Amino acid sequence: MRVGKYKLLIERYCEINACEAKTLERHFWNLKEFVKFHRNKKFTRESVENFKRSLIRKGRFASSVNSAMSTLRILTRELRKEGIIPEDFSPSIKNLPVKPSTIVILDPAEIESLIECPRSWGPNRKTADRRKFDLAIKLITYCCYRRETLLSLKVENIDFYHGDIRAISKRSMITTHKLPEELAEELKEWVLERQAKPEDWLFPGKGGSHMGTSTLRDELRRRAKFLGISKKVNAQTLRKSMITNLYLVTRDAFGVQQFVGHKSIGSTLRYIQLAPKDLDHIIQKHPIVVYLKKKRLKKLKKLIKEPSLDSLEPEPS
Repeated sequence: MRVGKYKLLIERYCEINACEAKTLERHFWNLKEFVKFHRNKKFTRESVENFKRSLIRKGRFASSVNSAMSTLRILTRELRKEGIIPEDFSPSIKNLPVKPSTIVILDPAEIESLIECPRSWGPNRKTADRRKFDLAIKLITYCCYRRETLLSLKVENIDFYHGDIRAISKRSMITTHKLPEELAEELKEWVLERQAKPEDWLFPGKGGSHMGTSTLRDELRRRAKFLGISKKVNAQTLRKSMITNLYLVTRDAFGVQQFVGHKSIGSTLRYIQLAPKDLDHIIQKHPIVVYLKKKRLKKLKKLIKEPSLDSLEPEPS
């Protein structure tokens, strides 16, 4: 069967279930890889298992393999509905076990050091302007943008007269942020020096496109390595860290939700990662902790009031 039929079935499934464009794009990518491996052979349980083993041999991450298996489970159900395959073997398509991810949160000092990193570039990058990366990191940390939202910004998204920046979030929500005067001036200077037009990318890359995701990722990794930061640093880490730090400063989850542009408060709460030290104010107000403190105080008061036996013994003459 050709990939066109597979795509139609997946597209119909995504349309019925109101999947996002990114989800449909991911399914199409997985289908392309499967068809390349499958080579118009019969669609069977064995062919799916062979494809899974080939991905593992290639060294794919468990999340990548599981994504492909999710696509094939959907395809199996849709093919069975059409009567193309005799049985629905989707329950037998199992995911790989995924190791639990560790919480990585950067403190404000680490974020500031990433922005002001004094790392010198090699001879192959003399023509590049490091201000592009400095401004990109500043916008991620200030506006808490996703990587895709940041890189899709154009010059016309910035209102230099009012000092505002507008962006379209993941769920097509328009978010507007008031830029600090210093950051607005830096962006204005950056745009004027390039003589950029309103329709130009704010952070241009090669070939008339915007800056690549791998370019930004590699720059963040180099800065972290230069500064000796052992934590995993990427655009998502910066976003999570700033959302968490915003909450710790304001203690206003609903305000952070509006600032970040989340559709639901649940999304904001999933981003907030609190370390044990950040929960001290809650632990101290815990009823059991308060009870134990009171009990301990009573015991101390009792010991102070009651004279010890040594003090009752007569002094030697």
